[in-house]
Amino acid sequence: MSPATSRLRFGRKADAQQAPTVAEPLAQLTREERRYAVLIEPHVTEKVSDLGDSSNQVAFKVAKDATKREIRLAVENLFGVKVANVTTLNVKGKSKRTLRYKRTKLKDWKKAYVRLQDGENLDFTALET
Repeated sequence: MSPATSRLRFGRKADAQQAPTVAEPLAQLTREERRYAVLIEPHVTEKVSDLGDSSNQVAFKVAKDATKREIRLAVENLFGVKVANVTTLNVKGKSKRTLRYKRTKLKDWKKAYVRLQDGENLDFTALET
């Protein structure tokens, strides 16, 4: 690794001669904007609804580069609840058959299971109004 790339990696300014690299669109957002960009949508399935009833968990589709800390802060700030822990996993896109036996692949995405503290409740229907 060259000295210029190590400076970029730890947040220091790069040399003036070095060409800027293509950054992720989410990386250029401010902290306040990032909170809204981390959570993409709630992931509602039978498994998640059973987890919600048994262990007070909800699931979200999140940005692929989101960290557990960012997800925790986003949920706490946007919904006003206390988070106990966050578990993340990368979901591989399914391979689908299309016309004439061609194969296409759906996009990979990231899922986060968020466990709320005892007594906390998250209601998505109240947010839709």
